[in-house]
Amino acid sequence: GGTYGMLAADTVATYAIQASGVTDFSVAGARFFAGPGGNRGGVQIRNGLRVTVRDSYFEAHRTGLSLYEVTDALAARNVFRKATSDGINVVGSHRFIIAANDCHWTARVGQAHPDCLQFWSLKGKPTQSDGWIVNNKCTGMMQCALSS
Repeated sequence: GGTYGMLAADTVATYAIQASGVTDFSVAGARFFAGPGGNRGGVQIRNGLRVTVRDSYFEAHRTGLSLYEVTDALAARNVFRKATSDGINVVGSHRFIIAANDCHWTARVGQAHPDCLQFWSLKGKPTQSDGWIVNNKCTGMMQCALSS
């Protein structure tokens, strides 16, 4: 749980929570806010194993949740509002479930092409695999899901 950041000003750090090389890592019931610049991220996990981010609220981030090269991940029942780019990015990951998340923003910010959920593989690495995208809600000025 907890509250990270504020809407009135950007934080010094690029991400409210940034973790690399973690195992059995969980974030639950937290609230994340980015300042007026919309250039900060909420949570970024790199090279994680058994990662869970659930029941949390993200507002005004460039990207709310980023999972890079994570295995056995769950992102569930999170709410994303007013992102300047993406709600959830899943990159080069395997065995993940993205379920019952809710994205909504009413105005496009700058030239970004916002996506609620965005997935891609990394060049020279195994293709991203075994992903379940289930029962997410996307409304407003964004693409719901993009995979490349």
